[in-house]
Amino acid sequence: MKVLVRFAPGVRFDSFEGARLRKNIKGGLELNDIKWVDSVFADPDVCHYLSPVDVTKARDAKDDGYPIVVSALYSESDPFGCFLDRDNNNCCSLPPRSLKILELADKILVPCLSAKNLLFQCGLKNKNIEVVSPGVNLTRFEDLDALESEVFPRYYRIQKNEKYVVSVGDFEDLVNISRIKKIAEMAPNYHFFYFGPLPKGGDGVVKKLNRKSRDNLHFVVLTEDDVFRSGLCGASYFLEFGEVLSSPMHELEAMAAKTPIVFIGKTYGSEILKPGINCFAPLSVEQAANMFDSLSQLDKNTIIIEGYKTAKENSISHIGQKLKKVYETLI
Repeated sequence: MKVLVRFAPGVRFDSFEGARLRKNIKGGLELNDIKWVDSVFADPDVCHYLSPVDVTKARDAKDDGYPIVVSALYSESDPFGCFLDRDNNNCCSLPPRSLKILELADKILVPCLSAKNLLFQCGLKNKNIEVVSPGVNLTRFEDLDALESEVFPRYYRIQKNEKYVVSVGDFEDLVNISRIKKIAEMAPNYHFFYFGPLPKGGDGVVKKLNRKSRDNLHFVVLTEDDVFRSGLCGASYFLEFGEVLSSPMHELEAMAAKTPIVFIGKTYGSEILKPGINCFAPLSVEQAANMFDSLSQLDKNTIIIEGYKTAKENSISHIGQKLKKVYETLI
């Protein structure tokens, strides 16, 4: 079997969620003896697309008789992998090109049941949807050497012994911006790094957020993959806000990095997070802020161990097996 795996945002932007999803898929296929290719001219058995940007290429491949698989809602923090639009009230919709590529797909893959339900709420008619985890490459998060561990602190100019928390979100999500500001104020002993895609308003939006924030709160546009990995492995916690759709990719990577997750909000049907078992789930931002220094190492270790079990269950080898079964139903 030969599969086209397509996600090509250009070198400058090929470093965040969509790129990591592509690596996970290719790695999973390799571990299951499936060849992947980068071009339809290699005559693949299946074409697998990860971005609505490729709607024209997907339509052409469909017209040429190739089965089409589309992975949707795995990379909503990546501007080139994002399928949804959100308004000022955080309500979601599918823009035309997203709807077109999803409707023409022979199989749509989503990361969790809540993502499937959300697509239907946004008007999707195509019923050929299957839940498949984004997977995680456990070897990427095994013990880093001293040089790799220092990448993040050096890049963002903090001391190696300073504690920090990593979060990913949207710079125009005013609710969660307000939440992390409050948490940073209540937990001054920690640095908080909030990563997100470049907003529609450009760099000025991010610069304004940083000017108006405390010294321990840093708003950062998407960074290099190796820098983010170093940061995740060295973080005291991974902080996630779940008001619209949780991010299984970030969750699994934090678990693989043995970094405890603090989740505020609703899980919206996430099959990954299990509050009180593999993540902490405070009921408020005040509770979250107080939690950082009050948790015992035993409490954290329990969450870390269960989280790592979840990551192992979602390794790229297992995901490759599921993808193989999906492809086989189409050829």
